[in-house]
Amino acid sequence: MGGGKNIMESDCSDRLNTYKKYDEELDALTIQLNSLYKQMKPVHERYEYIMQYFRQQKQRNLITAEEYKMRAERYVGLKKRKGSAQ
Repeated sequence: MGGGKNIMESDCSDRLNTYKKYDEELDALTIQLNSLYKQMKPVHERYEYIMQYFRQQKQRNLITAEEYKMRAERYVGLKKRKGSAQ
């Protein structure tokens, strides 16, 4: 646990307990997220590589924009990043 000097000096024990609870939970969540990111990064890179192929096919008019969009929309994470689908 780090930081929070002003909270640590506070007279309110509830505030201090809440701070400690959230700081510990943040540490645990950060460890989980970092682990997931390490697992996801190569998978996402491969996804981008494959989607680049389909972007080329769309640019060459070998597939329609709708066919490309249909493929891009398979990835739920893409829907959350506004404007990422081309």
